[in-house]
Amino acid sequence: MAASTSEEQRYTATPPGATPMSGLDVYGHYRNRPPPDFFDIEPNIDRTPVNMPHVLSEDELPRFSYPPLGSAEDQIRLISLLQPEKSAEAGESMEPIQCTITVHTLSSAPVYEALSYTWGSMQRNTPISVVHQELGGTKTEEAVFATPQLVIALRRLRRHDSLRMLWIDQLCIDQDNMHEVGPQVQIMGDIYRTARRVLIWLGEDLSRHTNSGNEKDSQHLQDLLKELSAAPPSIPVNVERVESLVTFGLTHFFETVGRRRLRAVYELLSRPWFQRAWVFQEDSRLKTLGTESTIPTNQAFLCKLFQVQRRVKCYDGRDRIFAFLAFQHGEGILSTAEAYQQPIQDIWQLAAEKIIMHSKSLDILAAVPGDSVEEDSPSWLPNWTNPFPYGPPLATPISKFKASRSIPHLPIASSHPRKLHVKGKIIDRVCDRLQFTTMGNPEGSGVSFFLYWEVNLQTVRGWLNGLRLGDYLPVARQNMGRDLLRTLLADGAMGTEQPLRRVDKYVNVLERSDEMRMLRERRKTLDPDQRNDVVNYERLEDLALVALGKKIFFTEQGALGLAPEAVKVGDVVAIVHGSKTPMVLREVEGVTGEYRVIGQCYLNGWMYGEGPRGIPGKDNCHPHNTWWEEEAEEIVFV
Repeated sequence: MAASTSEEQRYTATPPGATPMSGLDVYGHYRNRPPPDFFDIEPNIDRTPVNMPHVLSEDELPRFSYPPLGSAEDQIRLISLLQPEKSAEAGESMEPIQCTITVHTLSSAPVYEALSYTWGSMQRNTPISVVHQELGGTKTEEAVFATPQLVIALRRLRRHDSLRMLWIDQLCIDQDNMHEVGPQVQIMGDIYRTARRVLIWLGEDLSRHTNSGNEKDSQHLQDLLKELSAAPPSIPVNVERVESLVTFGLTHFFETVGRRRLRAVYELLSRPWFQRAWVFQEDSRLKTLGTESTIPTNQAFLCKLFQVQRRVKCYDGRDRIFAFLAFQHGEGILSTAEAYQQPIQDIWQLAAEKIIMHSKSLDILAAVPGDSVEEDSPSWLPNWTNPFPYGPPLATPISKFKASRSIPHLPIASSHPRKLHVKGKIIDRVCDRLQFTTMGNPEGSGVSFFLYWEVNLQTVRGWLNGLRLGDYLPVARQNMGRDLLRTLLADGAMGTEQPLRRVDKYVNVLERSDEMRMLRERRKTLDPDQRNDVVNYERLEDLALVALGKKIFFTEQGALGLAPEAVKVGDVVAIVHGSKTPMVLREVEGVTGEYRVIGQCYLNGWMYGEGPRGIPGKDNCHPHNTWWEEEAEEIVFV
């Protein structure tokens, strides 16, 4: 079947990873809504261990002493997983786990596999036997300690007829030696890239222990994959094909095969492994999945942090940086022994400074915590455990905004370790903001989408009356629908099109919100014009996500803007060198020139390196309309 190039297919069927990359690719393509009737499945809970092999007692063997790594930077250890003594089907033996541990140079190491898995319980209290073969033929054993989840994985990975050479972080790195952990983390990307293959352990098939009969989730998944691959290669795997094989609707009195498949998929994707930060570095192929081709090299590391931080979990907050070091492109961030002993905030600040210096941009400010920042933390420093507290960023590293006219940020020395000195211009001040929440809605609810739009539009049109526009007032009121929607959508920040070329088509479908939702329910029976309207409405719902956690505000000079909901009357708006967007700042009381960063803002008319046009026929240009011709100010972020 030939691929269609219609507008609908370009929007709805473009696979993740295709170019051009959108703001939604960076922030995330998912919404936190579980399938209906799945409240009985607890996501992200590791419910293993089950079927543990025989475990040695903690004092049965002396503690293993790791052989030292040499001075070479690429020295690693590998384990040889020994086969059980008694014949048993692969992965089924209940004998204690035994292995050997040897030191190798990464460049000349024997063929090995690397394991990607979930540590689960952080307590490494389950002994594993490390076997030594002495020169006289005597065999001795010592104990290295691992988490129960790893012991279960080793039982399944153990071959019954041969050795298996593996690299496993928990066993191959002396976890109690910080002088070793840091350097080994630094080369972890290379370790996984050098491995013959990466083995992923998701945990036991729980259905084999809980379901009645002989049905297993793994079998339902295999059946689903077989059905998906049965069609000719020319037929793409898309949402429609998947929907034909699984059941999303509720069923009564019985479960269909499609329903069981859906449950198996949901249970699989709810496993803790899918939220591990280290997963991205452990599969180095994720580094070249296609979307990165549209990202400037000096922004690739920051873009990866933006993409993943909301989705992953870490036991150690430092690993929110160190787990992604394989994606660096010259930033020079090091996971040294000393680094793992520094406060988390110091590591985050050092990484932020390196990113800013390397990129000569302030794109990292898209993730600042706003007024939720802790008192002793710099307002310009992202809190990576809760990035983007005010919803999607207005400008990611791939954004086409250039409010600062692409003038780079140049480092300015500071005598205070927590302050960031920048250059720019204060251009305006917030004088009012809308009372109501903006129309972005995480559930995509058309009702609230439409109601907030109507309330906002009437309020903004009323605000125009106080601007003394004279004969231009009717024109401004007529254009306000487009101007307000462009502002609410941050001119397409979540899409691939910036600036938006035809805002009126979105205004049209927004004003027919109820009709659009009804048409969407019977998509297959629509004529071409109706299908195009539905596509525009669905694109509008995605673009409107940028308004989550944001407020519309007005400035003293009559500009319309969108900013984090923490914005207050009296905050200033600045254009800062190295920032793609204007910034909302809050003056530090009693200190001249120092500000707390509230966040990026969209300021209508200021996003592409020019000042706004004045009203036709009137001499009313903004006082900083050509700010770049004025002397830059030094602004201090605290």
